[in-house]
Amino acid sequence: MVSRIEAALFAALLLFVVIALMSQAIERSKKEGAGGEHKKVEIHDATLREVNASGLLDEYHSRRAVLVADTWRFDAMKMHNSQIRSLQARKARQEKEKIFLEGNVTLHRLDGSVYRADKVRYDEKRRILDSIGPFTGRKGESYVRGTDFHYELGPRRTEAKKVFAHYLMEKKPDDNRSR
Repeated sequence: MVSRIEAALFAALLLFVVIALMSQAIERSKKEGAGGEHKKVEIHDATLREVNASGLLDEYHSRRAVLVADTWRFDAMKMHNSQIRSLQARKARQEKEKIFLEGNVTLHRLDGSVYRADKVRYDEKRRILDSIGPFTGRKGESYVRGTDFHYELGPRRTEAKKVFAHYLMEKKPDDNRSR
């Protein structure tokens, strides 16, 4: 028969093994968590509207939005405001007041012009869009292609540092007008 001392020693040994296994599991999870990032928030089919006393500032739509640390990551992001008809990208990342857009970034301005690039940075505070790499632009028959696109939303000014091609097709006045 097992004495009480043996039973107590066995229970103490079993408790010691359980504590050792738990501490190993905690240490392992700390090591895994240190290198990896954990999601704080994940939202599907999200819409965000920024407003103030004068009205709507910006409106964002995303198929999926994830908050990791202090950075928002968006899939299939679309945005518009009073100065942009739409700004779209496959992926976007927002860090503080800057949004980094990647993958088929398309800007539709209110004047009908369309600009496309693979990577764009949008500074929300200064309201400036900058392409990182090549871009194309079109308005009616006019066409521009280059790198380093820069668009200021406030004064609606567009610049490009390296322009490879710029075509402007002007319509000639119709000479067959009836008088």
